Amino acid sequence: MPNDSTYLPNWDEITSPLDSLQQSCDSLQAYIPPFAGNSGIFSPSLPETENWVFLFLGGLFFLLVFSIRMYPGIIAEDLYSIFRVKERVTLYGNSEKKDSRVRILFVLLSFCIISLYAYSFCYEPSIGNEFTFIGYLPYLLATSCFFIAKSLINRLLCFVFFDYRTLDIARKSYYNLIIFFGVSIFPLLIISIYATPQITIIAHIGAAIVYILTLALIFLKIFQIFYSKKIDFFYILLYLCTLEILPVIALILMYLQKI
Repeated sequence: MPNDSTYLPNWDEITSPLDSLQQSCDSLQAYIPPFAGNSGIFSPSLPETENWVFLFLGGLFFLLVFSIRMYPGIIAEDLYSIFRVKERVTLYGNSEKKDSRVRILFVLLSFCIISLYAYSFCYEPSIGNEFTFIGYLPYLLATSCFFIAKSLINRLLCFVFFDYRTLDIARKSYYNLIIFFGVSIFPLLIISIYATPQITIIAHIGAAIVYILTLALIFLKIFQIFYSKKIDFFYILLYLCTLEILPVIALILMYLQKI
């Protein structure tokens, strides 16, 4: 027998376990389980999460402040003119050319504010439905066409049945009320977008109150301008139903139908 101190193992004895291990490893197949990660929670597109809404509101606020800064008495003048008729000539005499541009700017701002409020109120977040500027444009177009068409119809009626002074008073009163409504709901629009749901409901209630007040002021101005005898009461009611109430209901239905 060989001595234990000088014994060298056979090479086959060393490699045989390694070969069996390699064969076992070759028989195994790599298995990669399919990816089953968390799909996440759906985050809908909301007015308060869209950058263009913030920039758009900031631009409207800047233009509003700039206009008030350039003509600080224009808001007070418009409110004063809503409740007065006789002084209307002195109010809009020499200063009309000076502030006509800023008054038009106020009207355009009111169109944008009313349209954005309607869009945010009627918007329903869902998968595939996004609050975009392109989606806002139909509301702006419908609102602008509505008020412009009403203004043209009112001017036509006044031109046919009344004199130029009455026509001028009615036109300016109509635009003053649009400005009053648009500027009044602007802070409510910001609150309804960025506040909590509970405060948003309060903002919507406040906007409804402002609209009712504006409608009451429209009735007041019509009676102030056109009422002179008892038969005029019937014509005024007919006008209110056909050219004030029904068109507004039609516009609201268009809003609710997403234009």
